[in-house]
Amino acid sequence: SLEEYLEAKRVAFPRFYFLSNDELLEILAQTKNVQAVQPHMGKCFDGIRRLDFGEDPKSTDIFAMVSGEGERVGLGKNPLKARGSVEQWLGAVESGMASSLRRLAKQAMATYPEEPRTEWLLRQPAQLVLAVSQVYWVAAVEEALRSGEPQQGLRDYFQVLVKQLADLTRMVRGDLSNLERRLLAALITIDVHSRDIVGIRRLDFGEDPKSTDIFAMVSGEGERVGLGKNPLKARGSVEQWLGAVESGMASSLRRLAKQAMATYPEEPRTEWLL
Repeated sequence: SLEEYLEAKRVAFPRFYFLSNDELLEILAQTKNVQAVQPHMGKCFDGIRRLDFGEDPKSTDIFAMVSGEGERVGLGKNPLKARGSVEQWLGAVESGMASSLRRLAKQAMATYPEEPRTEWLLRQPAQLVLAVSQVYWVAAVEEALRSGEPQQGLRDYFQVLVKQLADLTRMVRGDLSNLERRLLAALITIDVHSRDIVGIRRLDFGEDPKSTDIFAMVSGEGERVGLGKNPLKARGSVEQWLGAVESGMASSLRRLAKQAMATYPEEPRTEWLL
């Protein structure tokens, strides 16, 4: 039956489950026209808007994948061939996507410490900029914590993060493409969060030295930011409650940001900022 036929195709290429029966039939009815998949790529692959078949409208060579923002990522030195059944060559695209990003990730990891960050990030696929930056952030934080003077190590790395943010701020003011601007917006958001985590010098457990209630986070400069109306509980495994602190920090800053946005036009700026 038709349902069994479509199910067999979906089993062979599970991303077809994201398509309706009508959409899948539209692709299967045009097996000789490999580019008939283009309107449905966004449903099969969340980050891919279309495949780059080159300039020939009848081409079966796939050179790259293109995102909705227009970012183009090649699939290797040699183009993939859209030959055989559609589920087979789309499976090859999926494998090529993973192997290509794995190769590019290795290159990005190798070149990150060798180049200025502001130049490096414009030469990498956007998702790898975010991923590799976080890998190096974790490595730097762990190195600071394992050093002979972890508090000084964190203070030094905090200054590195401040400089990185200043560099990104200068870049944002420059002449950028829409894709580059969106990448910088995402990276700045993550970098601000990373800086704030490193900037926390201690947690405020109140006056009781045996307390497991966390009332606030305190920066190296002594700034105290509460974590909500009710204290967080430092219970369970350490990774669990530290994860709760991280979530509490994000939600608390989000709440305070909304309050600041609402009160800014209502108060004298000199009083508001304090």
